[in-house]
Amino acid sequence: MLALTGLRELLPAVYHSWQQGKLCETESSDTFADGLATRVAFALPFSIMQDGLDDMVLVSEDEIRQAILRLLRTTHNLAEGAGAAAVAGAWKLRQSLLGQKVVMVLSGGNIDIDTLRWVLGQAS
Repeated sequence: MLALTGLRELLPAVYHSWQQGKLCETESSDTFADGLATRVAFALPFSIMQDGLDDMVLVSEDEIRQAILRLLRTTHNLAEGAGAAAVAGAWKLRQSLLGQKVVMVLSGGNIDIDTLRWVLGQAS
């Protein structure tokens, strides 16, 4: 079974830690996806990812925003940025996932009203 997660591409501490097999950190943690805003990978989640994660994909702020909108339009579910990151990652990999069964946990409905207004204001 492929375990996959989406991570914010400008905050790659967890991604680099997973790739390098050691805890890494970044300079900043600036993102609207608050649940992904970490400069440092933490030991416990890092050890879980090492054992159970097959791949990781980095997603942009715009890809996360689009995933929030996609979820609202197609499933009528509201997710915050961190909760929509896996959907953004799956959408980014949609061609390689074509024909496969893909399951994601949708969590994180803690998007604040100002962020939601910004996401909706960017809708195309």
